[in-house]
Amino acid sequence: MRQVAEGLARTGLDIRPYGDEGSSQIDIACRAGHCTLWVSDFGTAEWEYWPVQDADPGLAADLAAILLTGHAQASPPRRPGRPHLTFKGIVGLDLRARGLDVELAVYPEEDVLNVVAEIVITSPAGTGAGMQVWVTDDGHLTWKRDYQPGEPAVTAIVETVTRAITRLHTAGQPA
Repeated sequence: MRQVAEGLARTGLDIRPYGDEGSSQIDIACRAGHCTLWVSDFGTAEWEYWPVQDADPGLAADLAAILLTGHAQASPPRRPGRPHLTFKGIVGLDLRARGLDVELAVYPEEDVLNVVAEIVITSPAGTGAGMQVWVTDDGHLTWKRDYQPGEPAVTAIVETVTRAITRLHTAGQPA
């Protein structure tokens, strides 16, 4: 984590270690929301983003595409007349149109007769193995990637998170 934090600081990001010196979590300042990164000694990275205002489905789709492919890709034109779609539905259909794989994950809560759902996005077969993004209806986004520990993992994590934060800093502008 120390190497990742140092790499992110070198890019100019405002990072704040969480807890003690050996913590595996850092918070990253961003204008559009709250961002937290965890990195394990075993090569697992997890980045979470929570919007501070109303979630933007276009921004969420851009972030997912950036995290999975390295770039936002062209956003397809939105089809009018589908007001019944949920936030995650809008994001998921946008990402499918960009060529990413999107599935619905449903978690029943039998004791309260409720259901919680989110979408899980992955790159098409053969690219980005071990990497997924989850998006919920409140705009919460989680990216998780498994790496082989070592310097290439540090560089890849720094580059990926920096691209996502850069997109957050340009929120409101086209990707």
